[in-house]
Amino acid sequence: MNLSEEILFMSLPENLKCISNVYKEIFKGFDLIRDDIEFDLGTENIYDQPVFCNPNVLYDGKTVIWYDFINAGIVQVKDICYEVIEGFLPEMAIVEMIQNVTNHCDINNIVKRYNILKVILPKEWTEIIHKNNHRRNVSRFININVIFKDKLSEFSMCSTKYLYLLLTNKLCQHPICYKKWTEVFQIEENALCKVWKT
Repeated sequence: MNLSEEILFMSLPENLKCISNVYKEIFKGFDLIRDDIEFDLGTENIYDQPVFCNPNVLYDGKTVIWYDFINAGIVQVKDICYEVIEGFLPEMAIVEMIQNVTNHCDINNIVKRYNILKVILPKEWTEIIHKNNHRRNVSRFININVIFKDKLSEFSMCSTKYLYLLLTNKLCQHPICYKKWTEVFQIEENALCKVWKT
């Protein structure tokens, strides 16, 4: 799909064979902390958003991935929009793009999925698409903030330890036995933590 930093917006399927296991694990961890990450998206960032495997673009509660669209080069929001004026491309333009790379395709099916795609895009995105056109020569940056313990931090300033704590807080649960032990032994919970250190 030839994406760069836009991959941060994606939730990749488990069965991708083109990505090494190390990167799969990194993206899996990023998916786990996605609820604690806040993206400040400008107009250009919205046009650069991937339309497939994007947790913001859901159909029946699932991300979509249509390989005929991908093979035709339709992978980002800007690929289904005009370049010079605001708005979405007409249905037949999308059909032609797919017909250029696929010998046998069902035109009605393509039109139906294209209309579904336009409907499942977030409303804020479609409003921006109808108001602002895409400018390819504008420099882009992705402003990512992380929320941890009610504190907002810039993602680029977060240490590995900070991200690790955020991830382990998502994956780990506090043992239930602490409550029972504090009742039985009539001690405070922080005293139990000292037991494990000795």
